[in-house]
Amino acid sequence: MQLSFTGVILFLAGYSSGLAVWGLTGPREVSRPLGESVSVQCQYHESYQRYEKYWCRGAVRRSCQIAVQTTGSEAKAKGDRVSIRDNHTLHTFTVTMENLSLEDAGIYWCGISKSGYDPGVPVKVTVLPGCFSALTAPREVRGPPRGTVSIPCQYCERAQGYQKYWCRGAEWNSCSKVVETKKSEVEVKWGRVSITDNHTTSTFTVTMENLTLGDAGIYWCGINIRGGGDPYSLVNVTVLPALSTTVMVTTGSLSAAISTANTAEHPKRSPFTSTMFLLPVLLLVLLILLIGAILLARRMMLKRKKAAGPSGPSPAVNEAVASTESDVSYAAVKSKPRKSITTAPSPHSAQAKPSPERVEYSAVAPGMTDISYATVTYPILDEQAIYINVDRPSKQTPLSSPLEQIEYCELKKK
Repeated sequence: MQLSFTGVILFLAGYSSGLAVWGLTGPREVSRPLGESVSVQCQYHESYQRYEKYWCRGAVRRSCQIAVQTTGSEAKAKGDRVSIRDNHTLHTFTVTMENLSLEDAGIYWCGISKSGYDPGVPVKVTVLPGCFSALTAPREVRGPPRGTVSIPCQYCERAQGYQKYWCRGAEWNSCSKVVETKKSEVEVKWGRVSITDNHTTSTFTVTMENLTLGDAGIYWCGINIRGGGDPYSLVNVTVLPALSTTVMVTTGSLSAAISTANTAEHPKRSPFTSTMFLLPVLLLVLLILLIGAILLARRMMLKRKKAAGPSGPSPAVNEAVASTESDVSYAAVKSKPRKSITTAPSPHSAQAKPSPERVEYSAVAPGMTDISYATVTYPILDEQAIYINVDRPSKQTPLSSPLEQIEYCELKKK
């Protein structure tokens, strides 16, 4: 392949600026830690769609050694720990180098095989020492609204002179930087977020203050390595309204990151307003009210019984009405039919004849004195009332039932 003067000029321009060389572009430099993988994407003009693309290594384009090459199709081609794939729709081909070693560092070329001069752009591949891949950070931190969280990100000593940053986004490749150091230990603050690098402990710390619900999301601790391939570590920030302090951090080897809420703006709640305290008190009040209602109902029932007085005797016996204003008790007596009995023969009759008689019963209730009176009247004959004394011992053995207190007196008409 012969180089013309114009080709040399375009080649030098492409090498120095990384811009398109005869319709081909690629990154100037990429870097990744030892043992990881790196991907290089090269874009070409649509006129090169059916041409073979390749990835070769060497400081000089004419003498570089091809590591892997396509067949002009979109099929993936593989070599030793390296692969290449062409995308005719996007007009790009991507080279991937896996399990990087320190010997993989050097100058490579994205190239297109065609008659005459092959378009190609150089790419510098840098393999970082193993400690660059050891960037570690908490996987998750949690904090309350208006609280504060601090995230420690630890790196190796060789990365001390590099810029450290904190960016936000679901994907690291497209995350937006929130704050970044200036290669020193001076604190840098952008809005409510600050970052401080400590070269002694090889740790940079990100602090987010006055948290809001909108601050929740995916963030990344990163180290700015020239040429790309920055070491990074994912951190998930969660804002929990119910918490006042947060000491919950999931990490592999780092100590827990502690986030403390702004206690001045969020005072502690009184234990007397908690549900565990109020529920038993409420049940106790309801129990007291229930007992009071039962006692009140019982008292009203007793008053009604007392007002109604004791129940009288059976219908066969008349109730004795006692007067409390005097010492005399009276009873109203009604006549009841009774079987006839045989009376003794009188001197005026030769033979005794059975005659119907009426026996009067009187129920006398004991009064306040030892002597009670009963008035006996006959509803048929207009006769004079008959009075009878009912003696009652002053001291009487208590009776077993109210009916035993009734005195009976048998009266006969003459």
